[in-house]
Amino acid sequence: MKYRRNSNLAIPVMLFMCCGIALVAQEDSIHRTLLPESFPVHVSDQGVVNRPFPGTEERMLKTVNAFRGYPGCYIACYSHSERDSAYSVGGGIYVMGQVRVRGRYEGRVCNPENYVGRDISAANEFTDLCAAALPDRCRNGCWAGGDTGGWFGIQSW
Repeated sequence: MKYRRNSNLAIPVMLFMCCGIALVAQEDSIHRTLLPESFPVHVSDQGVVNRPFPGTEERMLKTVNAFRGYPGCYIACYSHSERDSAYSVGGGIYVMGQVRVRGRYEGRVCNPENYVGRDISAANEFTDLCAAALPDRCRNGCWAGGDTGGWFGIQSW
């Protein structure tokens, strides 16, 4: 029996290889990227985006690149105080800023090293990090959360 190469598989295999490499490159880039210390966000009643959009108001999200290595991701620092906040996420909760930590994104959520899949909002380590990194904004107390992947366009992996 003579072996015949199936040319019908060539295109899907090439697309898979190309797209797989692109996804790896995108993930690698996301974990290396440092955002500017004054990160412009655009806020409306409908939410917040990282690009100008009709009906939004530009605000600056204080960003602290405490960790500059690889891999890294950003935790958001939240407060019940509206004063000095960048924007509201609803329910009387405000984003005061964000801090880069050693970790990786899983979907849109930053998973700091040693906290993969765990709730970081009650972890003293991150409460203390927010207070130290954003002392003027977290003077009334802050807690951390990891849903910051949207800045990089992450929907899910």
